[in-house]
Amino acid sequence: MIYEPMTFITDIVLSGLAIYFGTQMIGLYWQKFQLVHIHFGWSFYILAIGAFLGGISHGFGPYFSPFWKDLIWKLTMWSIGVSTLFMLLATFDVIMPFRTYEILRWIPIALLVIYIIVTWRHSEFINVIRFYVPSMVFVFVVMSYLFFSNMFVSAGFISLGILISFLGAAVQVSGFSLHTHFNQNDLYHVIQMGGLWLMYWGVKGLSDFT
Repeated sequence: MIYEPMTFITDIVLSGLAIYFGTQMIGLYWQKFQLVHIHFGWSFYILAIGAFLGGISHGFGPYFSPFWKDLIWKLTMWSIGVSTLFMLLATFDVIMPFRTYEILRWIPIALLVIYIIVTWRHSEFINVIRFYVPSMVFVFVVMSYLFFSNMFVSAGFISLGILISFLGAAVQVSGFSLHTHFNQNDLYHVIQMGGLWLMYWGVKGLSDFT
C-alpha cells in the first residue's frame, strides 16, 4: 500500500523528466563539448535522484525504521546540495574564462562539503534553505543580467524557470492544496516540472553565448 499515492506519482514523474533532460544535456555536451551542458546534465540527474528518494519517502516512509527514514532524508538533502553545486559550476563556466573557473570552482565545492557536514549533524530543512536559496539567487541574478544586458533569450528562460521553482516552493510552504488527494507537495512537483522545462530549453541555447 502506497501511503501518499499522488505525491509518490508526481515525484516519480518529476524524477523521470529530470532524467530525460539530463540525458539530453549530456548528449549536447558530446556534440558541442561545452562544460555548461555536462554541469546542467548532472544537475538534472542528481535532482532526479532526490525526487525519486522523495517519492520513496512519501510513498513508503511510514513503513521504514527510524534509521532508514533518517538516511533517506539525509540523502535527499545531499542530492539537493549536489544538484545546486552543478548549477553553480555551470553558471561559473558561462561567465568566467576557463582559467578563472578552474580556480573559483573550489569555492562552491568547499561550501558543499560544509553543507554535507552540517546536515549530517543537523538535518533540519532550514540548513537546506541556507545553501539552496542564496545559490539559486546567484544563478538567477547572473542569468537575468545576461538576458537584460545582452538580450540573451536562453538566459531569460533559465531565470524564469528559477522563478517558477521558487513559486512552487512558496506554494509548498503555504500548505495550499487543490484537493484532499492533491496536496501542496503534489502541486509543488507539477510547478517544478514547468520550471525544469524552462531551464532545459534555456540551457540548450547557452552554448551560443559561451
